[in-house]
Amino acid sequence: TLDDSYARKTVLDIYGIFRRAMDYAVERRYLTHLPYPRRINLERGRGRPKQPPHIDKEADLWWLADSIVPHWRAWVLTAGYLGLRPGECHGIIRMNLDLEGGWLTVAGAVKEHGNRPPYYQAVTKDQRVRVKPIPAFLIDVLRNHLELFPFHKEFVFATREGLLIRKRNFYRRWYEALERACLLRMTPHSLRHTCSSLLDAKGVSVKERMDY
Repeated sequence: TLDDSYARKTVLDIYGIFRRAMDYAVERRYLTHLPYPRRINLERGRGRPKQPPHIDKEADLWWLADSIVPHWRAWVLTAGYLGLRPGECHGIIRMNLDLEGGWLTVAGAVKEHGNRPPYYQAVTKDQRVRVKPIPAFLIDVLRNHLELFPFHKEFVFATREGLLIRKRNFYRRWYEALERACLLRMTPHSLRHTCSSLLDAKGVSVKERMDY
């Protein structure tokens, strides 16, 4: 039997393979009858519990930022407070970051396919350029980051070797930081939802949050 940790679709797929094998055995007279019911019923809610979608406490966001490697601390806070997708945060270009005026222009993202090196694409997932206001405290965080970790001449966030961030390397550091911060497992994309929660707590409307 399959335990409850397997998702409903996985169980149905396995059962389908087993059923076709048994049908073949009966057809070839290896078996006299089908040793299983023709249909099985599984509850819709079967499967692993869903991961928590996001961090909903501002203190936890800062705790996570302080738990990751130092040169990606600003990355966590930027994604969490500005609601950026991981690729968009990887792809922040220095010329699009106006720390004096307090604005960030999100005009592209770092992409990665298979074993190819990551590359920058001057288009976001939703095909639009977004201009985001940067909170004063985050301006200080980013200014400090650029002074301490000038790894790349063009991009704000990069590896110590001056390369664009690879997804697998970042995820490894990300999950290590979650463990150190004693937070439940979630993906970097969850910070986009964290931003929405923080804006909601400040009274920002749903429509404004969707456009943010």
